[in-house]
Amino acid sequence: MKISNDYRAKVRLWARQPRVVALPPSPPLPKFPAQRFRTHQEMNHWKEALVREIARNAPPKCAATAESRDLAADSTV
Repeated sequence: MKISNDYRAKVRLWARQPRVVALPPSPPLPKFPAQRFRTHQEMNHWKEALVREIARNAPPKCAATAESRDLAADSTV
């Protein structure tokens, strides 16, 4: 049986060759007070503005990935 078909063989292979990937440092989150929203739509608009602000303040490498995700999200609308 091939390794690609055998679940236990996959786990043994992964356990023998662990790959640890360090996460890049994330941008600092802006300070914001506790808020109440009347509707989910209002909350979603606020969250979207917050995510855009975080993406704008992100380091260049993170900003590029956030921008590409943002463009992908806009293309589905």
